[in-house]
Amino acid sequence: MSRLAVFCILFFSLVPLLRAQSDMTVPVPDESITANPGTSTVQGEVRYRNGQPAPSVVVTLVSERDGRIRRTVTGPAGNYSFLNLRTGDYRYDVEVDEKGYMPVRELVISCDMAPVSLFITLIPMNVYGSASLRGRKIPKQAQAEYAKGVAAMDKGNSKQAALHFVKAVGICPYYFDSYLKLAAADTNQHRFAEAQKMINRALRLSKRSSLAYAYYGYLRMEEGKLGQAKGEFSHAIRLNPSDWLAQLELGRVLLSEKQAKAAFPHLVVAHQLHPQLASVHLLYYDDLILLNKKSAALAELNDFLARFPNAPEAARLRRVRAPLEASIRSSRRQSSR
Repeated sequence: MSRLAVFCILFFSLVPLLRAQSDMTVPVPDESITANPGTSTVQGEVRYRNGQPAPSVVVTLVSERDGRIRRTVTGPAGNYSFLNLRTGDYRYDVEVDEKGYMPVRELVISCDMAPVSLFITLIPMNVYGSASLRGRKIPKQAQAEYAKGVAAMDKGNSKQAALHFVKAVGICPYYFDSYLKLAAADTNQHRFAEAQKMINRALRLSKRSSLAYAYYGYLRMEEGKLGQAKGEFSHAIRLNPSDWLAQLELGRVLLSEKQAKAAFPHLVVAHQLHPQLASVHLLYYDDLILLNKKSAALAELNDFLARFPNAPEAARLRRVRAPLEASIRSSRRQSSR
């Protein structure tokens, strides 16, 4: 799937779901911890959006194979661990349900004896809100044109989509989302000056919209101005560290420049907050490979195949799994000598 198609899918499927994350630097999974033979460990940290540790939070681990439930409580530094877990493609759900915060549920796969690291950020319940409405009701006729535009974009017809979005903002001049989608449609047609005008109009409605600046970043990428694109994505993240879309796209640009270490914390944010998207997992896997974190990459590969068994990239990943496993075994043998 092309980067352009992925970005459009990201935007048109955007919902207020899982839109929170701190801008802290997330540590690389530690592969130095050794589990008992035949067992593995799930470990990590729970933090608040400002990066502070979340102590005394209950973390639950549920085995999908037999339904067994284990619980632990985070320590003073927000750390937790589950020891002596059976290996061999065992699937576990890690859950956090803290009062006042969104429930978190993440799938982990214990495929070998390497520990699995999972970092969780508590997301307040009140982070939601719609910039589109801005306290006003969007007329049904404008919503209908908007829906037609989205459908046209899903089919790859940006020119037809733009006509519907133009009608939507003509009916409702404060329709924030329609301005941004019109900007996306114009960008896809390389109508860059028109796209910038539409983003500027959206910003007049919501001056501190991180999403609008994320679209500035997308526009700059399509113009081939990667330096400016990184600046726009970074600005979006400063406005709203929980903007997973800006985090993902900044990680993508950094990864394209082979800056794997710099890309890692941004891709971790996107991976945690939007695990439903296949491209999030693929970029995270690629980054782990570049960082030579083979065990973590193998766990991510297995997670991807469990979630998206019929994805176009699944066949390629199945082919590389065996060589990756062999490389990990070889490294362990060498380190034990």
